[in-house]
Amino acid sequence: MAEQEPRTIPTLEAAERLGVDVVDVYRMIDDGRLTATWNGRRLVVPVEQVESRASTTR
Repeated sequence: MAEQEPRTIPTLEAAERLGVDVVDVYRMIDDGRLTATWNGRRLVVPVEQVESRASTTR
């Protein structure tokens, strides 16, 4: 069975889900609180990380 790619979302959408400014999402990436990957066009972050972060941010 092939390993499934982690589900990711763009940083802007992550900011909306977290209810914060997109700059704060980039800060979280810099701080190592979110793991970002580059998909060729934009930074994307794992959905699971954003969801778990959102529950602690609110």
